[in-house]
Amino acid sequence: MMDLDCYLVRLLYSQKQLLETSPGIAGVWELVAYRTTNSQIHTSGD
Repeated sequence: MMDLDCYLVRLLYSQKQLLETSPGIAGVWELVAYRTTNSQIHTSGD
């Protein structure tokens, strides 16, 4: 149980760091959409 608590704390902390150092969730989703769109273009162009 102790290990799980440590893991959750670390996960939350990394999420907090991510939000502070990036535009936030919207930026992440934009990156994901950009990557998936690019891969779709590459596969359809083949």
